[in-house]
Amino acid sequence: MSTVSILRRLWRHRILVAVALVLAVLAGTAVVYQLPGFQSRKYDVGIVTAHILVDTPNSQIVQVSPRGTATLGEQTLLLASLMVDGTIKSAIAQKAGLLPSRLTGINAAVTEPGASGPAPIVPPSGRNANVITTQVMTDSAGNNLPIIALQAQAPTSAAAEKLANATLSALRDYLSSRAQAEQVSDTNRLQVGELGLNQATTQAMGPSNGLGVIVFLLVFLLGCGLIVGLPSLRRAWRAAGQREREAAEELRDEKAAAPASPAAPAAPAAPAAPAADAVSSRAGDATPNDTFFDFGVPFDELGVSEDATASSQRLQ
Repeated sequence: MSTVSILRRLWRHRILVAVALVLAVLAGTAVVYQLPGFQSRKYDVGIVTAHILVDTPNSQIVQVSPRGTATLGEQTLLLASLMVDGTIKSAIAQKAGLLPSRLTGINAAVTEPGASGPAPIVPPSGRNANVITTQVMTDSAGNNLPIIALQAQAPTSAAAEKLANATLSALRDYLSSRAQAEQVSDTNRLQVGELGLNQATTQAMGPSNGLGVIVFLLVFLLGCGLIVGLPSLRRAWRAAGQREREAAEELRDEKAAAPASPAAPAAPAAPAAPAADAVSSRAGDATPNDTFFDFGVPFDELGVSEDATASSQRLQ
């Protein structure tokens, strides 16, 4: 179908095109704004990134091969998991002035569910979400480093910075309380500290205006395609049904016009055997003068004289 034919068909159905245009505008607007109040779905959140160093009592930064560095990678991975769940998470929420149920903790190391670990948590969306995310950093060979990358998200950058500080404070309090409960001396305790300064930023979240434009175009083009394609599909459907009916009628006509096959000729009836009574009566009435032996032929017809007949009777 040429472009001119498509445009002419759309013009003939311009009312339907107008309906498709209105629906496309509503769909694109609903993606970007909350209807009917037209409140923007875009919002800003505060993001703070920090790095927590898990160190030995004799700092591995300044001392060569201090005692305990061999297991720091595994201990760091364990701490990163404990920070987003259980006692440490509740302590972080309390220090940040939040309810524990309003704080979501995510360990980025958990990438897929399995029988040996928890399922990954989908981060909540919305302008009021409070989320902390932990991830253990690795080197180029994939070995765990004793550094925890922390990201705190809150409605504002100030609230996000407060949440990050609460996370570090709650982790220190947890390690101190466990060391005291298990009577671990200061020379054998893990040390945690902030590595560098916190970086607070404001990040825009939510759908962009470009996404609304894309949805508008897709809905409008889909509507125009249906306006152009449905009549053609309906005509093709009817034509196919008409062809099927014509083919069925031709088949019926051919069957009706075919000649009937000739019937097989009847076999001639066998002559009926003479009745036994009739045969016996004829045999009783017959005399030697009238028949030749038992063939029922008269002697006169065979040209035999009465003298020859008498001679034959004497021989018998």
